Amino acid sequence: MTGPVVLGVDPGRTGGAVLLGSDGLSVLGAWKWRKSSERYIVRNALDGALINRVDCMGEVGAVLCCEATELQWPSSVVLEKLFVPRGGKVSPASFVTLAEDTGMLAWALRSLAPLERPSAGEWRAAVLGTPRNTSSDKAEAAAMFYCERALGMARPTSPHVAEAACMARWGWVRKRAAG
Repeated sequence: MTGPVVLGVDPGRTGGAVLLGSDGLSVLGAWKWRKSSERYIVRNALDGALINRVDCMGEVGAVLCCEATELQWPSSVVLEKLFVPRGGKVSPASFVTLAEDTGMLAWALRSLAPLERPSAGEWRAAVLGTPRNTSSDKAEAAAMFYCERALGMARPTSPHVAEAACMARWGWVRKRAAG
């Protein structure tokens, strides 16, 4: 029996997305983006090929929709919830920008499939077995290792791609369990 096809997305000015196949282990596609000057540069994360240069995160979402559906239409999209660090590590203006960008991305992606919005601690605990309070650096390293060992990916060049793959796996397990 096969399961769902899931798109996992790690949002942000630098981010990643992975389309996980119905077997829950095959990576059908992977993308990464980063903001350069005033534009977002979207690349294929598997071969580094330039996909597009776009002006906003909503357009990054549109690119992901087009790229993913050319491979296989996902039945679920997993988009990580925003995290607000304690102790003023992020300025209010930066957080507002991140929230706006994530909102634009979510708006575009919701045209594909229902959105699931786990916290980083939630999907990391379930997939990586790490405590919810694990530092980002340690969690990213664990995600890179997981992608190599469990999903058979060549070591991802971006921790955002690795985390997106883990989010997709989290979504796949949940959807499969729900029937």
